[in-house]
Amino acid sequence: MNPNPEIQRILDERIAQIPHVLGAVVVTEDGIHRYISGWPAQAFPAQTPQDAAKARQEFGEHLSALASGMSSMAGQQAQKQAGGAVQRIVVEMEGGWCVTSRAGQYCVIALQAKAEANLGALGFAVTDLANGLGDMLDVDRRELVLAQAGQQPR
Repeated sequence: MNPNPEIQRILDERIAQIPHVLGAVVVTEDGIHRYISGWPAQAFPAQTPQDAAKARQEFGEHLSALASGMSSMAGQQAQKQAGGAVQRIVVEMEGGWCVTSRAGQYCVIALQAKAEANLGALGFAVTDLANGLGDMLDVDRRELVLAQAGQQPR
């Protein structure tokens, strides 16, 4: 199933507006990479534009797997500690940030940003984006599951 162009458009527009953000991925909770925004193909040195696009896609899939895994681990910890739902996961690196948030019932959004980014602004941006796309991503996820099962969406 092809990604929803409206979700991709909204994601691209919003990611472009967040200062110091390198890009974002959207992944289902079970690790299926759905969307990537940012990280232009030029950021991936390659011999051909096709190789750069492939490297960008592979990077998005890798980050999606990590975001899905982090979300699962954080959710298990929160459940074990009776901490309620996980709001955000923040990974601080020497060179920047990775901030994830649940988007709808079935997806996770992960933003990656440079070290100059304001963590509070990133947290707000990922939460706002997740809230704005959550319902659309839930419908998109249900359609994906139906397509994988060989059924037509209603």
